[in-house]
Amino acid sequence: MPNPRSTSVQAAYPPLAMALLAIVAVALTLRGPIVAITPVLGQVAADLGLGAGAAGLLGTLPVLAFAVCSPPAAVVIRKVGPEVAVVLTLTGIFVSQLVRAIPTPTTVFAGTMALGVAITLGNIVVPVLIHRDVAPPRVAMVTGLYAAVLNVGSLATVLATAPLANALGWPWALASWSALAAAAGVICVLVQRRPATPAHPRASRTESTHPDGPTAAPAEVRASPSRPALRIRATWLLSLAFTVQAFSYFGFTTWLPTYLSDATGSAPAAAGALAASFQAWGIAGGFLVPALIRTIGLRGAALSVGLMWTSLSVGTLGAPGLIGMWLVLGGMAQSGGFIVIFSAVAVAARDSREAAGMSAIVQACGYVVATLSGPVIGALRELSGGWQLPMTTLIGATVLFTLLATMATTHVHRAADYPA
Repeated sequence: MPNPRSTSVQAAYPPLAMALLAIVAVALTLRGPIVAITPVLGQVAADLGLGAGAAGLLGTLPVLAFAVCSPPAAVVIRKVGPEVAVVLTLTGIFVSQLVRAIPTPTTVFAGTMALGVAITLGNIVVPVLIHRDVAPPRVAMVTGLYAAVLNVGSLATVLATAPLANALGWPWALASWSALAAAAGVICVLVQRRPATPAHPRASRTESTHPDGPTAAPAEVRASPSRPALRIRATWLLSLAFTVQAFSYFGFTTWLPTYLSDATGSAPAAAGALAASFQAWGIAGGFLVPALIRTIGLRGAALSVGLMWTSLSVGTLGAPGLIGMWLVLGGMAQSGGFIVIFSAVAVAARDSREAAGMSAIVQACGYVVATLSGPVIGALRELSGGWQLPMTTLIGATVLFTLLATMATTHVHRAADYPA
């Protein structure tokens, strides 16, 4: 017989299928537009007369927007509410992709920057929606699905943009992805879960013996004032963990094709295809890591993900002949780190206001460092004349992630009254 208390708690949340549909629709639009330009970057640069530096800026502008605009995005969400923020996100992505497809340097750069601003708002609002609309036992699962869909969107866009450009030209290929944002907007309007209301407080929780920390059902809803995110210790622990996560991810993503070409003697095309598996395995990580959280808890999952991350940097340097295995482990870890950190944000925040503030600070810190990762790894390679120093740096970053993520999730469990 169902536990009446659990039943009443679940009733406080909208139907899971409705929440999932909206989250998946938005997630499909949040990474694909960023990477859409990379397969046709050479064509764009040639047609517009851009140098290598200017062309490279088209890939880094959105990440720079993530770093600069995350705190203001939290303020916007607080003022207008999550539903309006979703509409603003999808409208901005739709319009900016059309602007970027106009073949002039001004419109391409303006559209790219506007795209980064719109996606920043989406980056912040989705964790707020997960916190508000998903019951605590399912937070890790839904965060994992979100991370998997981000990778699906990236992979599908990278694979399809070049053929579209060959058939239609790069402006139409880039413009075509705006249709996805339009479709997502229609879906979100159709599945509006409820009118905007003040964020309900996270309930206090009874202790659970389940190995997954956030499975305890709320015992009672108890109003508590929102805390400033800057004063929440978990904000800074998770920010540090996400900073080294972002440094590791963007360092590997930027230089992995070049490293594979140098280390294995593969042609650039073959090395690029092998590097793409790093992103593809991130999809699997989106489903594996939530299962780990349910089995061994958030802290155990953080430690496991950190070890997988470290195996990629150690393995690529020490045993490049087994690169396929290292890419499997590292690919799952790159999405797994994201899942662990933002599951912890959802657990630590008392309400949607705190979730937005914490998410904004965590992402701002991480993406500031992410903008430096590619240039730092490239400079170390040029300075040392090889890959020993860059890979050693990435080993240090992934080891640091393991320590910081484990510390952060341990603190979150204790502060939230969850067993670690």
